[in-house]
Amino acid sequence: MKKKSSVSLQNKHVNERGSAGVEFALVLPMMMLAFFGAVTVFEAIRASRMISQASTTVVDLVTRQAEMTEGSFDLMVATAETIVGDYAANSSLEVTVTSILNPNDDDDLEEYEVGWSLATDSDNEIETEDLDLYTLPTISEGDSIIFVLVTAQFESAIVTKYITSPIKMTRLAIRRPRFEQVVPFVDDSST
Repeated sequence: MKKKSSVSLQNKHVNERGSAGVEFALVLPMMMLAFFGAVTVFEAIRASRMISQASTTVVDLVTRQAEMTEGSFDLMVATAETIVGDYAANSSLEVTVTSILNPNDDDDLEEYEVGWSLATDSDNEIETEDLDLYTLPTISEGDSIIFVLVTAQFESAIVTKYITSPIKMTRLAIRRPRFEQVVPFVDDSST
């Protein structure tokens, strides 16, 4: 009888080893999904911060300009691409810079107009009719604001092919010009 009880103890130990392997095989895919999901969320948050930083930096640089030209706009786009880094390389980074004016003596949004608008894709340039789509601050008579919109598609390097689709991230920054009431646009394409 002693031999029978020791054999059953050995079988029980083998059964537990087998169940641990099955449990590991069941839990491993969920653990990997959680890990890769966390990495993707971290990448998305980082991309969002980079796009926000790019829009804030571009609006700050534009508000310091005495005038805006196509050449200076190209430098602003290059600056945004540098800040966004790898996230700009994987997607089409779109930058729109617009000067919005209040030429009248009232602070009515209906009276605001676009002084000029430049965009990496000319279809994205903002027109006066588009202003009601945005929440704008009050602009005093004769003053202006600079409106910068940076948009990029975020695609996770790990999970996109299997779980998520690209995420469109758009960040808006608005500031008043620093040294002038209005930053004028000067066409430098003829020089």
